Amino acid sequence: MLTLLRTRQGVAAIEFALLAPILLLLVLGGTELIRYLLIVQKVDKVAATVADIVTQSPSVSTAGLNEMLTAAAQVMNPYGFGISGVAILTSISQQSTGNSPGPKINWTFKGGGSLSRNSQLMVLANGTVSLPGGLVLDDKENIVVTEVYYAYKPILSGYLLGSTDIYRTVVYKPRLGALTAPPGS
Repeated sequence: MLTLLRTRQGVAAIEFALLAPILLLLVLGGTELIRYLLIVQKVDKVAATVADIVTQSPSVSTAGLNEMLTAAAQVMNPYGFGISGVAILTSISQQSTGNSPGPKINWTFKGGGSLSRNSQLMVLANGTVSLPGGLVLDDKENIVVTEVYYAYKPILSGYLLGSTDIYRTVVYKPRLGALTAPPGS
């Protein structure tokens, strides 16, 4: 019995067996964290790209917006945007006339993916819109708000890690036209 306690054979194997699950957890957790951060960056890039392309247009059409959103969704490669994401474009302008002056929605367009999410822009009781970040518009000023959703699902989803929505909002001013007319075909 005494020689059994002094034996050092197999100590490294036992230590490795104790540390292997922790090391595996660190590697997988690090991989998942890096993947999440890359997807967040890509969602940011999609929101900025869509807003930039749309606000450079003198006018918008349904077909044109669909093409822009399809092209911008390519930014998400290799992470699919089709069933996991959606972009919502909203044109808002400051109205100084009528019963309730304030920012009003001119049009909204949803596309780029088939994820079912709604805009987070709040329409108040008087019909005006609560702008993101406390933004205030001057009279007859127009903006395009781009909202992008991405349903992030971890590779190792289960009890500890669940899916979550990544949401980004970008506000741009139109450059070549007011973009207040709704998209036609």
